[in-house]
Amino acid sequence: MAWDIAQRATGFGPVGYSRQADEVMEMIRARAHALWEQAGRPEGHEPDFWSQAQTEVMEAISLR
Repeated sequence: MAWDIAQRATGFGPVGYSRQADEVMEMIRARAHALWEQAGRPEGHEPDFWSQAQTEVMEAISLR
């Protein structure tokens, strides 16, 4: 999953994957955490926050 996200976000394949994937995944993780905190830290909704964060980050990257 991480490789697919990073490849779509950066356009890089396996050779340039590691650094770009780490950056994209960290952006998603940070955004998901912020969304979770803004919602009052509810338990059991992690996949929802991750999905929303992934969508937001991918849209932001594609607008660059």
